[in-house]
Amino acid sequence: MSEDLISRLVADRPYFMTVALRIARGNEHDAEDIVQQAYTNILKRNDLTDENPRGLMAFTMHNAAMSTYRHRQIMRRHEKTLDVSDAVYEPPVDPVPAEVSDALPRAMARLSPKQQALIQGFADGLPYNQIAEKLSLPIGSVMSGLYRARQKLQKELAQYVPAVQNTDVAA
Repeated sequence: MSEDLISRLVADRPYFMTVALRIARGNEHDAEDIVQQAYTNILKRNDLTDENPRGLMAFTMHNAAMSTYRHRQIMRRHEKTLDVSDAVYEPPVDPVPAEVSDALPRAMARLSPKQQALIQGFADGLPYNQIAEKLSLPIGSVMSGLYRARQKLQKELAQYVPAVQNTDVAA
């Protein structure tokens, strides 16, 4: 990274603070955090050119703000779920009826080997990109293949669980 780019970014700090204040809706502390995070992210990269430092900084500040926003949303969700003061222990309930448990291996056997591998990866909790890497498939093929395999399983198991006959398969 060139010294010229760094000096231009530092010289434009008042402009960046103004932009960050708009992004942070007037919160000065958040705006300062956004600018500092953007500077840090830019300085970590060595492959940047100094063609458009304001555009680069604006883009990086936007990404830093979005990252902070998402992090705060996750933390709020965790704060809501961590309150266990009035929690009551309930023993786990087997959500799968016995006839479905017996029919599932037969339904799986009716799937193609590729569909079986896709369902197994999904059942193991692997994200799409890891399933794609493991099976040497494009991620789009994994997503569509899983959708079709789940549809086929749903049709096979619908006779055992009438409630799933008219529902759409969730991803």
